[in-house]
Parts: sequence; structure tokens; C-alpha cells
Amino acid sequence: MLVFEQLAEYAQSQPEKVITTYQDRDTTYAKFYQQAKNLAGYFQARGYKKDDIIAVYLHNSDYFLI
Repeated sequence: MLVFEQLAEYAQSQPEKVITTYQDRDTTYAKFYQQAKNLAGYFQARGYKKDDIIAVYLHNSDYFLI
């Protein structure tokens, strides 16, 4: 099972469970799943495909999980 598939399963079975808190911002499985889908859609809309390599520069935060 892929990580994204397992995340989808958790988002369906326990959507309101908080999985991380960063600077007083809680992230639930449902919110995390939706953010991951949005990011994937963003890259797909710009022509990226499976197995493409993407470098991302972020400040230290919970967004690294996505």
C-alpha cells in the first residue's frame, strides 16, 4: 500500500484526529489529505508526471509533511 493510499484510508476512518500541531495550528487527517491532494493537483496541472523530481524549498514547518 502506498503512503498516499494509507493516508486516504486514515482520512476516511478518522478524519478529525489531529496528527500534528505546529505553532498552535492543528492538522487533522482530513485536512492533511486535502492539502496533499491540492499540492498534487497543482503539480499535475503544470505538466509534472509520475517519477518527475521536484525540489521544494520551505522554512521549517509542518508543511514538510505534505
